[in-house]
Amino acid sequence: MQQQFTGVKEQFTAVQEQLAGNTQQLATMQQQVTAVQEQLTGNTQQLATMQQQVTVAKEQVTAVQEQLAGNTQQLAAMQQQVTAVQEQLTGNTQQLTTVLANLVPYRAASARAHNASAPSDETPLLEVPIELAQGFGRVPANFPKNRVALKSMDIQTLSQLLQDYGIVPGPTVDLCVLQLAHHIALNMPR
Repeated sequence: MQQQFTGVKEQFTAVQEQLAGNTQQLATMQQQVTAVQEQLTGNTQQLATMQQQVTVAKEQVTAVQEQLAGNTQQLAAMQQQVTAVQEQLTGNTQQLTTVLANLVPYRAASARAHNASAPSDETPLLEVPIELAQGFGRVPANFPKNRVALKSMDIQTLSQLLQDYGIVPGPTVDLCVLQLAHHIALNMPR
């Protein structure tokens, strides 16, 4: 299980690095596209001015039209590159989402193992993520920080936490505390 966790963690790190590189590449290309668009706007304005002076400046109009065509081709090529990077970014995001989803059971098992060995009432607890389809991977609001916090929770908070984990809450605070402690693998000394 440790090797699987290490493998998943390495995949996660690799995907994060690739995602960071792709994000930087996208930002650079977007700046280039903006620069070309600004240049294209300037050229268009220049072309309009030259068309008013066509009799005097036919050669200038031809040169600007050629430059405009080149800029349009360059813009189209850059837009294709941006589209390719966006598609790659979408793929990386989906891959990262899959990796994160695959880590949820390991996060839950790790948190439970830690909580099971909490030596004192003040020992911080690790948050156990939800493993149900609804809310998968998130930690419910008001997760207790330690055993003392768990023991001092009211029935409404405990009931909501248990429902978030898909557990039908018991009728009393004491039973709800035991249900939640059992779910997060926290030993409750008597």
